Amino acid sequence: MVVSGRLAGTIALIVGGVFYQISFTNLPIVLPLVNSSLHLGGLSGLVVGAFPLGAAALFIPSGVVALRFGARTTLLVGLIVEGVAGTFSALAQDPLELTVLRVVSGAGAALFYAPAVGLLAALFPAPNRAVVIGLFASLSVAVGATAGFLGGAFLGLAFGWRVLLAVSGFGTLAVAAVGWVWVPAPEGPTSPDSAAAQWARFLAVLRSPAIWFLSLGVSGFYTAGYLGPAFLSTFVRSVHGGWGLEYAGIVGSLAFVAFVPGAFFGGRWSEGGGDRRRILAVFGGPFGALIFLIPLANRLELVFLFAVLGFLFGGALATTLSMPSYLSTTSGNRTPSAVGIIESVGGFARFGGAATFGVIELTMGFGWAWGVTGLIALGTLPLLLGVPANRNTLNEGSTDSTP
Repeated sequence: MVVSGRLAGTIALIVGGVFYQISFTNLPIVLPLVNSSLHLGGLSGLVVGAFPLGAAALFIPSGVVALRFGARTTLLVGLIVEGVAGTFSALAQDPLELTVLRVVSGAGAALFYAPAVGLLAALFPAPNRAVVIGLFASLSVAVGATAGFLGGAFLGLAFGWRVLLAVSGFGTLAVAAVGWVWVPAPEGPTSPDSAAAQWARFLAVLRSPAIWFLSLGVSGFYTAGYLGPAFLSTFVRSVHGGWGLEYAGIVGSLAFVAFVPGAFFGGRWSEGGGDRRRILAVFGGPFGALIFLIPLANRLELVFLFAVLGFLFGGALATTLSMPSYLSTTSGNRTPSAVGIIESVGGFARFGGAATFGVIELTMGFGWAWGVTGLIALGTLPLLLGVPANRNTLNEGSTDSTP
């Protein structure tokens, strides 16, 4: 494979990640506008959590599909499903229709994301692997979430939330068309010929205690990292009405921009030979603690607070996504399945967190809702002790490093 082909494919995957994040964040920023149009009421938490719910349902199967049909085919089909459902979301006439279409869009995103990480892991050997994965994650969030959040605020106010969702859907379909030409398949064998062998490899990942401890251990800050931006616009509109929806878009965007240096720093640190469990604790602990300050912050403090939260989340995410490729039962072409488990657990946690946040905010207020979010972020971190020491060698008591 020539370098230019790998570079073009990497660019296409990053752009796909950008539209994944746009689809993830475009509805939460205009949630007050959607509520005014469709009268969501107590269903706002379900609508916000619909996209991560759909993603959670397909993240684990996406790894199996990637083993059977190849990561390239799987991720491109995922982009198509995400784009079609995202486009039709703009036509929803009631909360149920919008929720179902957001679930389908999230399912398509899952078929894209985990195989994309696995493909990048196959294309780039260590020590560049974590850096490239971190670059993929950071640029996806910084550019995509900023466009979905900040651009969504202004586009939604100017043209309405339906135009915003339609633009996102059409853009995702365009990326799928470009990716079909640019995204390469990795060199060498990427999966065994035998379906039984494929299934055995998937079960090896599914039975790995380390990947479940890792998935559950990071599920708390995964949830809090989603709820912060997801309910920011509603929080600002309800508690600080004079600050405006544009202000919420700017604050959220600063968090996503700060994600980039955080992910780069986390990726470099995780490749330095240190125990990645400790690195996750260094990022995740302060992240969870700072969530408690959101309802207490003034206008300027909230800007700074979200920037710091974005940096910490970026470092934690880049470290998390690099870990499966260094565990013996989740290395090589089993990495997409491992990433799928991490994202699936995180997706279900996000959905549950969003639904819970909506109920607590409605009955007890935002102060309690943010407090519970902080507890969730901190509460799962001790489970990381169940993950073997994770450095730049294969772990978990096996010498099997077959790709």
